[in-house]
Parts: sequence; C-alpha cells; structure tokens
Amino acid sequence: MIEQALAKMGLTDKEIKVYLAALELGKATVQEVSKKSGINRATTYVQLEQLVERGLVSIVDKDKKNIVVAERPQRIIDILENKKSNTKSVLPLI
Repeated sequence: MIEQALAKMGLTDKEIKVYLAALELGKATVQEVSKKSGINRATTYVQLEQLVERGLVSIVDKDKKNIVVAERPQRIIDILENKKSNTKSVLPLI
C-alpha cells in the first residue's frame, strides 16, 4: 500500500526502494541504506537527493558521516492531501 502511495506521488522504483529501506532502518548511514535497498551507493545518493527535495528524508552530518532519517509515512498522506486540495482549488467548478 505504501508503495502505491509513493508511486502516486511520482516516485521512481529506485526512490521507493531507498525510502522504504531508510524508513525500515530508522537512522542509518548511506551505505546501510544502499545495502538494505539493493541500490548501489552512488545511485543511492542521487535518489536521496530527490527524496530530500520531496521532503521525505533528511540527511544530517554526524561524526563526519551522513545519517539518513526517513520522514514518517503520515508525511506521505499529508503531501498527497495537500496536492489534491491544490488541484481542486485551480480547477473550475462545474
């Protein structure tokens, strides 16, 4: 179900895998997320950049390592509801 919601938001398969791996791990290094998601580390960095832009993950520097923290799944619902209400406000009423 969460995969479908992420796909509705326009996430790619790789972004979905990386987000779900980060969510499952809690706080993790990029390498750990990469290993868990099955996506190579260089590609994981690219996917994480996209997820940061979408507000679904945060990356913090801790002891000279990048730590990935996924936003809670409720954030996905909030984004989808906001997108839905914005769409309704620009459509003409019939």
